[in-house]
Amino acid sequence: MRESEVVAFLRYPSKPLVDFALTLANLPWQEEQAINLCARKRMTQEQAAEHLDRSVDAVQKWYRAGIKSLQVAWSDCEWIKKVIS
Repeated sequence: MRESEVVAFLRYPSKPLVDFALTLANLPWQEEQAINLCARKRMTQEQAAEHLDRSVDAVQKWYRAGIKSLQVAWSDCEWIKKVIS
């Protein structure tokens, strides 16, 4: 699963469905926060860092790690692929 596909699913209009899929990945809270702010709420990493009162480097690290974790967790989920296609 490519990063663009992960982001497309994170922006899917059904919040409960995306929330459920996120629980399957069991992300650490920092990664989940970075994903929610940057991918779902479309904040820049700078805005997310300010919101979380953390450095931009930390948010970038959490975001990248979260995306990689989601790629691995969702790679075998056929229903996610069908939703975004």
